[in-house]
Amino acid sequence: MNIYLIRHGETDFNKEGRYVGKTDLPLSKEGREYLTKADFDIERVYVSNLKRTAETAKVMFPNAKSLPVEDIREMDFGDFEGKNAEEMKEDKAYRDWVDNDCLPRCPNGESKDEFSERVCRGFENIFTKEREKGSDKLVAVVHGGTIMAFMEKFALPRKPYYEWIPGNAEGYLLELKDGDDMRNCVLKGHLAYHKENAPKNIHEM
Repeated sequence: MNIYLIRHGETDFNKEGRYVGKTDLPLSKEGREYLTKADFDIERVYVSNLKRTAETAKVMFPNAKSLPVEDIREMDFGDFEGKNAEEMKEDKAYRDWVDNDCLPRCPNGESKDEFSERVCRGFENIFTKEREKGSDKLVAVVHGGTIMAFMEKFALPRKPYYEWIPGNAEGYLLELKDGDDMRNCVLKGHLAYHKENAPKNIHEM
């Protein structure tokens, strides 16, 4: 099975360097204009329950049915949601979070471990369904953090979470051979479904 993990297009919060997790933003005007159609068709594409993923999937895979899965939504940044680093530079809770590699729980939000566990559980359920269908392709248009969580746990070669940050409308192609454990998804290449002059917002924030 070939696995396509693609991050959504740019939002206004991406452009402004703001943390955007549970906030249900649409794509920005520029983010939509920079997207390109994928070079293959698929019957169904998995998205989160946030509109920026569904809007991106509609452009990349116009003939596919979008299947929303809540567990693969972006991290809940809690009190940091909608703010940028400059606005929170005097915020002790934010400084403590950053000084600890953004691993602890965000106030009124999720920790990195809680988030990763949720995302990986969601993908395990998706894999079970697709394997039962005998699918040879699985496509998910999701979020930067969602892809990072998947890649850290399931991708070969093994790399830490923060080394898997994709740009907007970019991601990874992996292969999982029949009968292999999900932890053996082999990286086959990088994906980009945007015009060459697209802005490079590599963080979900």
